[in-house]
Amino acid sequence: MKAIEFETCIKKRSISIPEQFQNLDNIRARVILLFSESEKQGNYDKNLLFLAFDKAQQKGIFKNIDNSVAWQKQVRDEWE
Repeated sequence: MKAIEFETCIKKRSISIPEQFQNLDNIRARVILLFSESEKQGNYDKNLLFLAFDKAQQKGIFKNIDNSVAWQKQVRDEWE
């Protein structure tokens, strides 16, 4: 068994394989992920947040908002 090692960024639950390893196709591989918990920031899952934004955009929820700052101020005024 051969081993390769590289660092990459996980984006939208996908891992990009560096160019020098692109010839590895249709092979069985064992993948081990090592990452530092301190790199994850915030108390939320950023990918779930992006997914929610994508779904909101598809449904056109914000399409009638011309000025987002004015809209936010209006919504916040309703709280007080």
